Amino acid sequence: MNHHKNTPETDQIAPMLPRSMRTEEPSAHETSAKSAEMPGCDAYEPKERARTTAPPQPLVAILAKYFGVSGTQTIVELGAFALLNFLGLPHSLANGTAIVLSASTNFLLNRNVTFKSSGNIVRSIILFVLLWVWNYLFSTTALSLAPSAFGIDEVFVKMATMALQACWGFPLLRFVIFR
Repeated sequence: MNHHKNTPETDQIAPMLPRSMRTEEPSAHETSAKSAEMPGCDAYEPKERARTTAPPQPLVAILAKYFGVSGTQTIVELGAFALLNFLGLPHSLANGTAIVLSASTNFLLNRNVTFKSSGNIVRSIILFVLLWVWNYLFSTTALSLAPSAFGIDEVFVKMATMALQACWGFPLLRFVIFR
């Protein structure tokens, strides 16, 4: 017995629901088509499932989220680097540890919050790791050369490399890694 009141909204989605979730019986066409596909089966399942993709986000919203994630990542990376540098770890080890901590934070937040990616996670991880290997080599080289060559503080060099990485990181994340 049907205790639910059908509305225009429920009438539109009812054909897409399994029979057990419907408030009305499937049409004769639906049951005959399903019976032809699978004799003896009276449950209805649609042939194609609707894709659940989020509507496109405005660029300003994406950039705001990206820079919010970048701010969080910056605090994690710079804080870890400064602390490890203060504790006397070699620059390359302090830098590598800081990058691993911030990269993990960055990947999860950008994939799930900024770009809302549902793409192949293995592909995304591989491309993300390649980007971060480049970023590591770039920042480690800059930290090895700039302070002694130009008399610049290591923390300032680290901040400058992070700013450059943010500039090339956004288009790579949006259009390549999390597409």
